[in-house]
Amino acid sequence: MGFGGLNIASSGMRAAQVNLAVTGHNISNSEIPGYSRQRIVQTTAFTRTIGINRAQERMVVGMGTDWTNVHQIRNEFLDISYRQNVGRLSFYSTVVQTGLVVESLLGELHGAYNFQSVLNDMWSSIQELTANPAGIDTRQLFLATANSLLNKAQDVMTGLIDYQYNLDAQIRAMVAEINHTAQEINRLNHLIRSEEGAGDKANDFRDERNRLVDRMAEMIPIDVFSAPDGDVIIISQGHTIVSQGFVNTMGLRFTSNEFSFVEPVFTRSQEILSAGTPPDQFTAFTNYRRAINNANNNDFGQLNALLMARGVVPANHTTADILPPSERVDLLQQIVDNLEAARDNAQDLVDSLVADGLAGTPAYLSAQAALERAELALLGAENRRDQWITAWNDPVTGYDFRAAEYHNWNAMMWSLNHAKIPRVQQNLDRIVNSVATMINDAFTGNLRRVDPTGAEYYVFPLTDADGNLVLDANGNPQPMRPLDKEGNLGIPLFIRRTDPEGVAWPFPDVDPTRIATVFTINNLQINPAFLELDGHDFLALSLSGAPDDNRLTLALQEIWLSNTGPYAVNIGGRYFGVQDAYIRFTGDIATQIHEANNRVAAGTIQVQQADHLRQSVKGVSMDEELNHMLRFQFAFQSASRVFNVIDGMIDQIVNRTGRVGL
Repeated sequence: MGFGGLNIASSGMRAAQVNLAVTGHNISNSEIPGYSRQRIVQTTAFTRTIGINRAQERMVVGMGTDWTNVHQIRNEFLDISYRQNVGRLSFYSTVVQTGLVVESLLGELHGAYNFQSVLNDMWSSIQELTANPAGIDTRQLFLATANSLLNKAQDVMTGLIDYQYNLDAQIRAMVAEINHTAQEINRLNHLIRSEEGAGDKANDFRDERNRLVDRMAEMIPIDVFSAPDGDVIIISQGHTIVSQGFVNTMGLRFTSNEFSFVEPVFTRSQEILSAGTPPDQFTAFTNYRRAINNANNNDFGQLNALLMARGVVPANHTTADILPPSERVDLLQQIVDNLEAARDNAQDLVDSLVADGLAGTPAYLSAQAALERAELALLGAENRRDQWITAWNDPVTGYDFRAAEYHNWNAMMWSLNHAKIPRVQQNLDRIVNSVATMINDAFTGNLRRVDPTGAEYYVFPLTDADGNLVLDANGNPQPMRPLDKEGNLGIPLFIRRTDPEGVAWPFPDVDPTRIATVFTINNLQINPAFLELDGHDFLALSLSGAPDDNRLTLALQEIWLSNTGPYAVNIGGRYFGVQDAYIRFTGDIATQIHEANNRVAAGTIQVQQADHLRQSVKGVSMDEELNHMLRFQFAFQSASRVFNVIDGMIDQIVNRTGRVGL
């Protein structure tokens, strides 16, 4: 055997030393999050042939042990399970958080000053007005309640828009974090490849990379693959994020020209792309033709949840009426035609006042101001129409323009159908639009219902002394106009709020000549006439002129509760009365939060179970490591004793059997 025994003993000592070092490394790093325990891979060292037996078989002697690798104890399947579960948990946790903020903005979670309470007060004030239509107190209460309703609605809408900007800031920050994380993973790929290419093991780098991949799974849905050279490849929703030295940077693109909201896109541009950038110059992260939900198995990641909460633009009841780009020219032309008619009517009124010698009177000045506003609105509409036609028909930019407009329109429709805040904004605005239009129509004599065929009719048509309907030049029935306390015809309670340029803020109008279509929460105000000291006298409540005539407010009560007719509120494709509409859509919010909470509860358990299984494989057990330390220490001692025995035997041979060389 010669000195082979020394080699066996020394190899055992070396293997025990390496095992002790790795065990100590495990113990010292046991408290570091994401650390994976390490183990030595030991193999039999080379063998030496010492002869051939009678069966002509080689006889070999082992030369000890050897270690070939220090590897991490991980299970790739458990990593995949954990990342899927944590991605879904992050999605629904964010859904719950954003839903609770929306409920808070509506006032449903605290305080008596919530929108439903103000809506109930409005209903009660109409009932009080019915009981005593001539009372000063009941009239003042009605006006105060209408003002409170509008103020509360505007507070809620402003809060929702502010929260959308908050979510937009979170989206921007998350995109920056995703890009940073991807760059770090790519850097670690390079370090691991370099270290292991030189024969070393980069297990600590691998742990750091795994922590970053886990964080990436919380932000966006990912699929992770291992390359033969040790790199990890990360793909999200069909888009390559990291792949063997390449990082696909996520950028931003404005979702519209009116608001600074951004959407995540894949682009090499360091600047935020404009809303007019066509889709052939970027790749959208979000598929705007598909809902993000459990049924589509794409409900993963905080970024998706933030997008689902914010939407792409603020919405109101008119947003759903925006036509596809190919039909927009016809709409713009219709608006121009209506504004031309409104301008001509304003001009006719000014001309008639001049002809009657009333130039310079307050009535003339008011009519002249109305004419100037009509001309300004017409000019703006004509410019919008001409710009659209030019861009749409331009042979050079037409394709890009159309592609960008269709992308933006698809994103807007996706937002209305699936995003939380735009749907709340739209439903809330529909309720306020219904209330404002209903009350204005009541006070100006245009209150309507529908017959069994669906045709609209005036609740109080105008009749002559014989009871016959009074018809206009086109043969249509005329409404009966209610009177105020002074016997004057009624005026609307709600009017449009405009900025100094005379343009409604902040949403583009569908048709400025149809008041109902532009009665959005943020462009409504109480008619200043009703805010004067005796403004309650302008309430036109009597159809006959008698102070106790309450037929109008009785009809208003019935229509308020009705789920049919022009004032019924569309919530999710079904029509409701004003009160029931609010209960329905807030109930839908509560239901969504409840369902998301259930998924959070279930997801938390699944994440805990997946993490427990991962930790049972990769985690450091102090008892197990101490046991290994004792085992390897005893192994080292045993090998050293063998080494000492062999050393003594050699000493006997060399020093006690004679002189060397004789």
